[in-house]
Amino acid sequence: VKDNLGRINELTGKERMKARTLKILFGHLKLNADEILTLGQENTPVNNPANKTEVQIKEESRKKQERFAKVTSAASRLTKQFKEWWKQGHYIFNFNADGEYFRIFVSDTERPAPIELESRSRGLQWFFSFFLVFLAESEDNHKNCILLLDEPGLSLHPNAQTDLIRFFNQISEKNQLIY
Repeated sequence: VKDNLGRINELTGKERMKARTLKILFGHLKLNADEILTLGQENTPVNNPANKTEVQIKEESRKKQERFAKVTSAASRLTKQFKEWWKQGHYIFNFNADGEYFRIFVSDTERPAPIELESRSRGLQWFFSFFLVFLAESEDNHKNCILLLDEPGLSLHPNAQTDLIRFFNQISEKNQLIY
């Protein structure tokens, strides 16, 4: 996570888009990538990993619990926000921070087992990314701007396009949209 976020300008194509969306996700949910990484690190003694003290073990456990609480709370906030815009089902987001990796899982009433976002439908992936970027950017870099969109949501199901229009109507309260 941290490596990709730190070198986002060096990335290209799909990897750059994923890193941008993740950067916006972290910013929007007020998660700090450095903090999440640090909270998950283990301080293994160089000479012998078995020489960890009880205090070290308890501190690592406390930090991992804090990281879990932060990412779980952030995922709950995202689930609530996303539900307001995407009416194609009740989606629940879960975040998994494991070492240097951060993964987004999604479940819903049709598929209750969490599935990695990258394995979900293109429409859901597109709307998720679009939702985050526009939600964040319309409040920040694109505040009071005219947003010109070329055939947005073209690959979405017609019912999902209705959700997109609802989302546009909300954004248009603070921004001018042309599509």
